[in-house]
Amino acid sequence: MAGTLADMKARVADELSRADLTSQIALAISDAIALYQTKRFYFNETGPNGSSFNTVANQEVYTATDDPDIPYMYDVDDVFVTVGVNNFRVKRIDPTIYRINQMPNFKGQPYQYMFLNQTFSFSPIPNAVYPMQIVGHYKLAAPASDSEANNKWMTDAERLIRSCAKRFLYQDILLDADAAVACQAAEIEAYDTLKAASAGMIRNGFIQPQAF
Repeated sequence: MAGTLADMKARVADELSRADLTSQIALAISDAIALYQTKRFYFNETGPNGSSFNTVANQEVYTATDDPDIPYMYDVDDVFVTVGVNNFRVKRIDPTIYRINQMPNFKGQPYQYMFLNQTFSFSPIPNAVYPMQIVGHYKLAAPASDSEANNKWMTDAERLIRSCAKRFLYQDILLDADAAVACQAAEIEAYDTLKAASAGMIRNGFIQPQAF
């Protein structure tokens, strides 16, 4: 199997023995991906250096404008600031504590952060450009086209997404409860298999800093 969205659409249509559900199959696959994007697997974590962006001098708050991954960080393991060749861990603090201790004129190398409402806020407010690394579970995008290669939802999670999409189709379109239950069993098996693999492969959420 080539592992593209087109391949999955064709296979689902073949397994349903229906050539007349083109739009419904596409929507079911999209819904299946959306359902599992919030679940953490070994393939939807940030890379070893995290999702990276640079701070801006005198800017406290960072959003999708600064890094498109920020609104889609479902689970933040760690944040690091790079100074020279060294990585320093930035400590996460409670939003209430952050606000209580907030000092608009306190600027320097960030050593604390708040993640709230899909935004990062840093304290002290950065006084210069600092490379930041955000490490954790993020929203891995669905394929952008039928022919996109190497999308993990179409490769590593192919059976999970295909089984879930068929469940949606039997449940909502074809109104076949027994077939929906059978697809759900296959979906659960695929999910359990991926989670078991992930348990041994997911990173521990820490990068060992070179200096403190």
